[in-house]
This record gives sequence, C-alpha cells and structure tokens, in this order.
Amino acid sequence: AIKAGLRISLFGEEDIRWIEEAGQELPAFVHVNVETGMGRMGVLLDQEPDFFDYLIQSRHCIWEGLYTHFSTSDKRDKTYANFQLSRFRKILSQIQNLDKKPSMIHMANSGAILDVLESYFDAVRPGILMYGHYPSSETSHSIRPRQVMTLKTFVAHVREMPAGFPISYGRQWTTKKTSKIAVLPLGYADGVSRKLTNKGEVLIQARRYPMVGTITMDSIMIDVGDDPIEPGDEVIIWGESPQGSIQALEVAEKIGTIAYELTCGVSKRVKRAYIGDL
Repeated sequence: AIKAGLRISLFGEEDIRWIEEAGQELPAFVHVNVETGMGRMGVLLDQEPDFFDYLIQSRHCIWEGLYTHFSTSDKRDKTYANFQLSRFRKILSQIQNLDKKPSMIHMANSGAILDVLESYFDAVRPGILMYGHYPSSETSHSIRPRQVMTLKTFVAHVREMPAGFPISYGRQWTTKKTSKIAVLPLGYADGVSRKLTNKGEVLIQARRYPMVGTITMDSIMIDVGDDPIEPGDEVIIWGESPQGSIQALEVAEKIGTIAYELTCGVSKRVKRAYIGDL
C-alpha cells in the first residue's frame, strides 16, 4: 500500500506501529478515522488519549487526513447525525493546538451530501451516489443522480400456459388465465434475490411485467399476458434504458434491503460492459 501511494486509514496506535515496523523508506500518507458513534472502526480517544502525539512523533507517517463516518445520515431524523457532527467538531477543536495538523478533513457520506451540508469540510465521500442511487427513501432529493449501472438480460423462451398452471418450484404462483410466460436466463446465481419471487418487476418494450413463480438459480419467469413479447427482447431488471427505468432502490425496498446490496451482489458470471471513457 505504501509503495503504491495509497492512503492508509489508521484506527489506533497499533496501526502506526505496523507502519513503523514495515521498514519502508517511503512515507506513508495516513488518514485518521476517529470514532464518533458509528461503532465499527475508528480511534477511541478516551482509550488512547495520546494517539495524536504518538502519530506526530512517527518517523514514517505523514498525517494527511482526519475523518469519521455517519451512522444515520440517510435517516429522516437527523438527531443522531447532528450528535456525531458535534462530537467531530469537538475533536477538531482539540487538535488545533497540536504541532502538526491534517490538511484534509472529511465526514460526509452519501446521506450527508444530500442533507447535512455542515459536514462537507474539505472533501466528501460519495458511495452509493456514485452509482446514481439515493442511500434510502428517507433522504431529500437535493441532488438528482442518474443510475450508471443497468442489470439487463433478454427473453430466452416464451410459452403460452393454460389457466390454473403452477409456475416454478414450490407452486408459489399459478396462472389465473391463459397467459404467455417468458423465461429469462438469469437467476439468484447471478445476483437476483429469491426474495423477489412474486414481488419483482422487469421492463420489456417500455412496459413493466411481474416476476412470477420462484426465482431459480438460472431462470426467472415473467407473466407477459398476451402481449407480443418474443425471444431476444431486451429485459431491464434495474437501471436505465431508452424504454424507461427501474430504480435499484425501488427493487431493494421490495425485499427489505438497500441498493448497495443489489449493486454489490451481481455475480462474476454476469458480463460487464463499460460504456463511455474510462
């Protein structure tokens, strides 16, 4: 990491010792994560009150940044987020008298970029916003992101099924009338959750159609009624297309999760196609 010039996060004095013991002649540019209420990682200053002095004395660490992380910035109620912000501001005031101070202060994640402007400081850290998704349905829409990731497939097969015919494993859905059932060559092995069984929708020819029957490892069944859907037709699971869009957050909330999990969960066997300059 040091040789590559990566910025290294510090969570305690032990991290400084590891860098010192690495024996690298190159400087290590570090950003200190201080705990303000996330409860995941970060320096607990009440347990390591001499941390900053120890860091300043380091022969190899170049203290470039100081940061913390919001726990609830994507919630409508910003009480706890403001509590964390006040804690962080107190830490910032405490370091003003140190011989060395960081040049970059940062705190705002996606939810805070939208709603807690006081936390911008010198830099912000957009996560899910970079994918074009809101972190939750409770944030404002002060920024209008555009989805940059689309999960799509095509219709592999279409059959007309009689009324009263069970579809897929477990007979969890049965045709109410004679209907065309389209089969998609995509399933939970590709990252489409089984929890979307009888809940999800797809976009075909600018129209939404329901996922019906249990989602299987490699296949999803779609009720297209008597519409003229054919093998080879493009199908949008989520994302943008000329025929319309389905928001990943909308899909996520149907199964009680977040857009992050959907975007991270697309498996390696799904082909990636990058559009535009990289």
